[in-house]
Amino acid sequence: MSQSFTDLGLTPELVAGLEAMGLEKPTALQVEVIPHLLAGRDAVIEAPSGSGRTTSYALPILQTLDAEASGAQVIVLVGGSDNAIRAGSLFQLLNPHKHLRVVSLYAGRSLAREAEQLDETAAIIIGTPPRIREHVNREALSLDNVQFVVIEDIDYLLSRR
Repeated sequence: MSQSFTDLGLTPELVAGLEAMGLEKPTALQVEVIPHLLAGRDAVIEAPSGSGRTTSYALPILQTLDAEASGAQVIVLVGGSDNAIRAGSLFQLLNPHKHLRVVSLYAGRSLAREAEQLDETAAIIIGTPPRIREHVNREALSLDNVQFVVIEDIDYLLSRR
């Protein structure tokens, strides 16, 4: 018997967002990972592109995000601007908390313009480690309220050292 996103414990708002994107059935990876993360456990996910990896962690994060909190609650570290744009777009599409914004930070963009986006409604921050560090050092980004940290493509990030 195949499972639905509802069977995995996701809220109707998130399921509606998935359906609007044309996603009706979870991948095998999502069936394994989503309930694990919704239970509050940590995970190391090793999976190829196209397996639903980003959605696997984005959905539980969006479901458990505190819609009343202010400031950054989620930090997603990615290996490059393409990944920041891709993950940021996915979080934005699925985000049921429209007053909480997704901000992507990466080289090639104006630091000042990015800093303007890092206000109290910027809850989900996705970016490259050097760019996030730059905003923390400039005190444009506070990590005080961060509840979730995701390191995507850790093998790539570690190989760059």
